[in-house]
Amino acid sequence: MSARLGGLVLALLLLLPTLASAADAVGERYRSSYAHEAKGEYVEALAELDALPKPERSTYAYHLRRGWLLYLLGRHWDSIESYRAAGKLHPRAIEPLLGLMLPEAALLLWLDVLATGRLVQKEDRSNYLALSRMAWASYSLGRYADAEGLYARLLELYPADVEMRAGLGWSQLQQGRRSAARASFEAVLRIAPDHVTARQGLAWLDEQ
Repeated sequence: MSARLGGLVLALLLLLPTLASAADAVGERYRSSYAHEAKGEYVEALAELDALPKPERSTYAYHLRRGWLLYLLGRHWDSIESYRAAGKLHPRAIEPLLGLMLPEAALLLWLDVLATGRLVQKEDRSNYLALSRMAWASYSLGRYADAEGLYARLLELYPADVEMRAGLGWSQLQQGRRSAARASFEAVLRIAPDHVTARQGLAWLDEQ
């Protein structure tokens, strides 16, 4: 082995403990952040994340998690910014898009929710979270026929999903389709007798 090569090997060996220590520090920060989140301590969870070494604060995982914690803290515009930063690092990833839909919905940006959902669909046409959030956004915009179509599509994939069937019922009810709405609510209550919104829908129909 040449002296030069031997020197390089020695330098690498000396560097290994430092690299391992840095990796351990990153792992500990993430572990602590998750532990705080589990206890509902979102400020502390974010503080641990933001205490990561500077190089780590430019990673996809950092921005993705930061977007989530900011959403939990109600800092919705900051959350949007972090999710978008994650998306720029992995343009085909759907995780940041699904995350982005949360603060958009919290801010009642229903058109943005629909636009983001369509981006998810380019990669995963039948994504449950995207479709269900798009259905709710459509309902919130008063686009009841669109909402009904989205709920119906979800129910083709998840026939026993009582939340989606209740959404279908309310979308039908808002269009004046009383018989269809009643059938949807009754189908929910057949297997989930205490389902609140289905009971409310059926009660409304009975009172009219």
